[in-house]
Amino acid sequence: MIQLSLEFQLEKPQLPLEYERLMVSFLKAASRNYSEDMFERLYNKEHSIIKSFTFSTYLPGAVFKGDTIFLRDNRFKVFFTDADMGQTIEWFNAFQLMRYKQYPVSGNSMKLISIRSNNRKDIVDDEIIVKMQSPLIVTKTFIIHMQMKDFQRHYVKM
Repeated sequence: MIQLSLEFQLEKPQLPLEYERLMVSFLKAASRNYSEDMFERLYNKEHSIIKSFTFSTYLPGAVFKGDTIFLRDNRFKVFFTDADMGQTIEWFNAFQLMRYKQYPVSGNSMKLISIRSNNRKDIVDDEIIVKMQSPLIVTKTFIIHMQMKDFQRHYVKM
């Protein structure tokens, strides 16, 4: 599996608290800019479409104040992975077209300055140990699963 590492440069070293919405907006803009067909396959409002991709962010030195995240530097990274190799190639091309273009961010702007691809090993073991650079967001659904006896026995080892 290939992971794309995207590095962004901000005009000011800050992001909105709901930066995930910003990233989804950027992904939509990148896919539409690359191909209307790709955009429709992924974001057609007539049906709910399960996505085969995921992303995570690395926000160095993040300090959360009110509705703003202040960063140590004016750069941050997004790690993007898609289970569909053909779609990964489309995303890579879409990101290439967005390189060095200013993208608006409420009172700020960002631009994609670097795209790197990294090979990731497929997980074949029954168990994994996960180390995180950022906190895990726990939802109500996750809490319900954690309360199930089977979940505790198989998945939670502290």
